[in-house]
Amino acid sequence: MKKELFTKIILTLSVIFAGLQFAYSQIILKKGVYNQKIRYAEYVVMGLIMLTSLFYVKKENKEVFKKLLIIYIVFIILFIISLIKGVV
Repeated sequence: MKKELFTKIILTLSVIFAGLQFAYSQIILKKGVYNQKIRYAEYVVMGLIMLTSLFYVKKENKEVFKKLLIIYIVFIILFIISLIKGVV
């Protein structure tokens, strides 16, 4: 895949994620209800952004790929801990 395609994919996913964040905040403000479906969609889109960035970095530099993979694993572990504690 070319760099331009990766850039377009990441940009599109980021816009979708921002739209989901906006929709979620508006639902909270108007109804005061926690919408779990939008939250799950945000998690999926964030995962896709992470995977796309990993593919992009792997094509560019394998050393940076390993570091980014470690960072993402740490983020996922911290996210799971926060879910268990009930913070998120």
